[in-house]
Amino acid sequence: MEFIIAAANLHVFNYGLTGETNREYVKKENETVPQASTDENELQEIVSSLPSSSSLAGYRLNPVEFEKDDDTNFHFEFIIFEDDFEE
Repeated sequence: MEFIIAAANLHVFNYGLTGETNREYVKKENETVPQASTDENELQEIVSSLPSSSSLAGYRLNPVEFEKDDDTNFHFEFIIFEDDFEE
């Protein structure tokens, strides 16, 4: 769970958005994510529910320098949990 939170917040930080660190909130939101499916109709329904690319035009991926001492950017947390995930 910590890896998912750190990775998601790292990605959100790069877009200049606000993330979420509350484990219970993340766990609850994860329950609403559809499970993997190979049913073509179900996949098409999921694809059609995604926002159009034109509605995302204002979002920009911002490069961020690695800074291990900044607790707000999730760089260090991601590295720690990614390393634990590999073991």
